[in-house]
Amino acid sequence: MDEYTQNEAYKVGRARNRSMSVRVDLLNENFNKVSSLEADIISGSITIQNAVNSDLARRKGNLVLVSKKDLNEDFYKISLKNSVQIFIIIKDNVRTLGDPNQSTKTLLNTALIEISNKGRISDTTMNSLKSIYSTVVFDSNTAKSKIQGLLNNLNATNKIEQAKYEYNMGIYVLNSPNTKISITERTITLDLCDLMENYSKFSNGLIGKLSIPINSPMTDVIQNIARNPNLMGLTKTVIESSDYVIPTALTFEQDTDIIDVLKKIISLHPIYDCYFDMNGYFIFEQIKQRLTDMAIDYIDNSCTLIVSIDYKKNFENVRNDIVVLGSISTDKTDTTKSVQAKYELRNETGNQLSIDKLGLHRKVIANDNNKTDLMCQNEAIYNMEKYSNLAENLTLQVVPMLYLVPNRVIEVNLDFEDITITGRWIIDSISVDLTSSGLQTITCHRLYNQHMTNNLDGSTFTDIRSGIVADGGVFGSTISGNTYNGGDF
Repeated sequence: MDEYTQNEAYKVGRARNRSMSVRVDLLNENFNKVSSLEADIISGSITIQNAVNSDLARRKGNLVLVSKKDLNEDFYKISLKNSVQIFIIIKDNVRTLGDPNQSTKTLLNTALIEISNKGRISDTTMNSLKSIYSTVVFDSNTAKSKIQGLLNNLNATNKIEQAKYEYNMGIYVLNSPNTKISITERTITLDLCDLMENYSKFSNGLIGKLSIPINSPMTDVIQNIARNPNLMGLTKTVIESSDYVIPTALTFEQDTDIIDVLKKIISLHPIYDCYFDMNGYFIFEQIKQRLTDMAIDYIDNSCTLIVSIDYKKNFENVRNDIVVLGSISTDKTDTTKSVQAKYELRNETGNQLSIDKLGLHRKVIANDNNKTDLMCQNEAIYNMEKYSNLAENLTLQVVPMLYLVPNRVIEVNLDFEDITITGRWIIDSISVDLTSSGLQTITCHRLYNQHMTNNLDGSTFTDIRSGIVADGGVFGSTISGNTYNGGDF
């Protein structure tokens, strides 16, 4: 956090007296900028969510803007094919960056002093002058008058800049863009959709049947879908290598949305996720743990930007024992018996939600799509993370602090008369009201120190796949019947 607090993004984001505007970059189909527009915001909002709360499409928003200058001709031609990148500009109305020409003025004054005292400019100063004024000849007869002239020009155009920062809010595809031109105002209205919407809302789906053979490497499948010009046709991709395979043959009929293809593949190994990042890259990766991430900010009672706090404890949905039951098949070594894919994870000890502290809270998941123990294990890991981290939720309403974004960790130490809120929290979503007096809503959940093996970050879940179930029954690997009564399968 100490390094981050030195960044201008943090300093400007913490400013209380500020003004806000927007820069909209109009992009072509390759996400290259073709035009740019700076505007004041009449109304609008932007919402960004993480994987838990989103349906692959993480971003959405709407903006009504009034141009600071004449609308660029490119914006008259705006169409559904265009994408835009949104930068929210916050200006600190109190803190200045000083004179941007101060170092050059100091150099020119140094040269004048050297001429007056020594009759010549030193080699070091001369080299510095030539690096800035490469076309100016500073000969002994005219150097003093030329330097004085350059200094006068800088003083005449002296401008103290206010501190400001441009926050990248991501790339969006446009839905029904509209420009309104009148004598008194020039406005543009933008309905912002996540780039994933290109493959659902704005797509007619597959033009033919898509088949994925059993045991296809998952990385290769995702890469082919992303880069195939007849499917997603992307060039900006970051696809994480994976040893997992597609455990069952998949067939998708024509007219299926590509986003539904991606959802199905991810459902087979739910510890993975895919999305578009703020710069338009398609990302496929294992869901990251944030337990050891550096906090992006420290929120305590001294933070003057907090308007309201909503803190909730909800242990009703907490689970510390996850049992996943998959499909039943014939035992290859004994055809008279059946076997069922299965996996169990238990949070035995180590935090406020573990069995030794909270008692047993089990969730049983039956999913015939899980053909192997490994697939059951992945679903168990995913659900243990989901149900063991959502017991405490915090919603902050703040004057917009746009450096606070989903999947980043904040440290909280808020102390009030009736409650104390502490710990490390991960941001789930933000929603920013971009009107002049608008607020930012930040939702987050508390992170607990898990001590379990087979967890996403390598720390320890207790794996008792063929050990004792909490009610004393045996969770064996062989099914002798198709009922479960707390004893043998």
